[in-house]
Amino acid sequence: MELAGHLVGAGTLVVVAPLLVHRHPELYSSPAAFVPERFIGGSVPNPATWIPFGGGTRRCLGAELALAELEIVLSELVAAFTLEPTDARGERARLAGTVLVPARGATAVLSRRGAAIG
Repeated sequence: MELAGHLVGAGTLVVVAPLLVHRHPELYSSPAAFVPERFIGGSVPNPATWIPFGGGTRRCLGAELALAELEIVLSELVAAFTLEPTDARGERARLAGTVLVPARGATAVLSRRGAAIG
């Protein structure tokens, strides 16, 4: 068969790579940057361009619960705290299984809005 202009032979395994979808510059401006604000303001990510838990029949069973928890927890954290990196240099990401994680652990400074925590 032909798929997006490529010939795919019988028996060939074809998979979607969420990492490549999430890093596609035509879908996201600055796709390699950590910009959680891109999902603020009521915009709902297109399920064809944002695949946080995989997709299809093997989608994570807890995906809906995890998204609900994240929405509640993150909105409360953002309302009460600011989170800033410890240095200006951007941290590279590394692939761990099927997800990207900060290569050095993402050390950051958490401050209560209006006062430092420490």
